[in-house]
Amino acid sequence: TTITTTTTSTTTTTVFLPGLPPPGAAPLRYRDLVFPSATTTSNIVYGSAVNGSSVTVTLPLDLYDPTGDTVTQRPAIVWVHGGSFCCGSKTSAEIVDEATTFARKGYVNVSISYRLEPGGCTGSVPITTCILAMQEAREDAQTAVRFLRTNAATYGIDQSRIAIGGSSAGAITALNVGFSSSEHPTAAVGRAVSLSGSYTLGAISG
Repeated sequence: TTITTTTTSTTTTTVFLPGLPPPGAAPLRYRDLVFPSATTTSNIVYGSAVNGSSVTVTLPLDLYDPTGDTVTQRPAIVWVHGGSFCCGSKTSAEIVDEATTFARKGYVNVSISYRLEPGGCTGSVPITTCILAMQEAREDAQTAVRFLRTNAATYGIDQSRIAIGGSSAGAITALNVGFSSSEHPTAAVGRAVSLSGSYTLGAISG
């Protein structure tokens, strides 16, 4: 986004024009690929939870860090994979690509595993199962946000700049977390990005 500023005698208005690159000489951190690679740390346990079959599930995440970065107050992104709330993996290709790309721009990224229910939201599965699976995914993603906030010093994260994004079921989960931020301030996110999905649990509140 580029910026045009219009000044009057009393006010200054900033206009953002979509589709154009933001200003600044390249390479610019958080915009350009300023790091040659990302360092991945796999299977960091961020929590555990009981699933619909009353089994306690361990919840791991993969961390994608800009290789060689020395900044200690960085924005972070939680990525949530798709798979109809029954399937999928934190190592799905599109999520790995997003996490790696944004790590190379200077962000801390995590790709999370979360509870999956048999059948999830597919076919003739009862709606109650689908709703349970969506609730579990939201709760687990919120747990991941809390984990990053609690361990911000360890992973070099700015607690005030945590976002969440995902694809398909992960996109739905990202929006559910985003729109629940006011009700769950410890798991609040500054941004929620849906790559393909809609908000489905409850009403949107401010």
